[in-house]
Amino acid sequence: MKSIFPILFIDCGDTLCDESTEVRDVPGGVVKQASLFPGAEDALREIHAMGVPIVLVADGLEDSFAYILRHVRTVFDGWVTSETVGEEKPSARMFEAAMKELSLKEIDKPRILMVGNNTRKDIAGANRFGITSVLADYSPRYDMTPHAPEQEPDYLLHDIRELPTLIRSLTLPYRELTKEDDAALAALIRDNLKAHKLDIPGTVYFDDGLDHLSDFYQKDGRKYFVFLGEKNEVIGGIGLAEFPPFDRCAELQKLYLDDSVKGNGLGYEMIRLVEEEAYRLGYRQMYLETHTNLEAAIHIYERAGYQEIARPQGVVHGAMNRFYRKEYLIQ
Repeated sequence: MKSIFPILFIDCGDTLCDESTEVRDVPGGVVKQASLFPGAEDALREIHAMGVPIVLVADGLEDSFAYILRHVRTVFDGWVTSETVGEEKPSARMFEAAMKELSLKEIDKPRILMVGNNTRKDIAGANRFGITSVLADYSPRYDMTPHAPEQEPDYLLHDIRELPTLIRSLTLPYRELTKEDDAALAALIRDNLKAHKLDIPGTVYFDDGLDHLSDFYQKDGRKYFVFLGEKNEVIGGIGLAEFPPFDRCAELQKLYLDDSVKGNGLGYEMIRLVEEEAYRLGYRQMYLETHTNLEAAIHIYERAGYQEIARPQGVVHGAMNRFYRKEYLIQ
């Protein structure tokens, strides 16, 4: 079993490091002595061991953070400070630089958590930038009360040792479809279609093979992944199969999610996963068909780089009325 992990952007002062313990060479100068909060080092190492990318996003001097974090420097995959960027949070340039450290794209934003202790800088900056905000509220040195809607965090941490648990709660396991998943997946698909008034002929709702999808996806050049909830139940799925009308083209098929996990950016990660698998299988472009009723899905497809096209030949589900293509898959 594999998992889709969040991406962690994290502040330092009064988030990882207790600023009350800092000693500087001169006022406003480089930190020469400081202590991490209890459990901070273990939390970072645990998150790193999960495979979660970690980027420092902090206001201050490079040499200060190099000293403060010297014992955990190897857990960081990226390192962004206001000294090198030339601006402080909440500037978008700080978060853009952090994304550049990991070569992230716009569709990666739903996966990113920004953890910090300052509602005006960390939380407002993250919310403006469109990433998830997490307020570390355990320092007594700052006002933790939001004074504007943009200062409202998505999550609260009362202790840095809670961070690995939060990361796990936002980590989604997945695996390839098996026969044991067929019934649950078929029910999920039918529920979604019925909710959007697409339980009609000409959709997958009435496909003869809907209750036995694992048989279809066992063939070469096809793949289907199911995503699992806390109790190992199927909460989503996405697949691909050949689409002969276009050269070396795979069709993105049956992207469905349970209502409990909609709206958190998971759809983008599912598309990324299936595109990577398509590329591995030798495909170099993607096609999909959908329906006007599925507005949220269309929004995701368009943001993920799919361009609307005219109805092609070879459409199997006659009720579908929107068609999209991504001509270049890049590994």
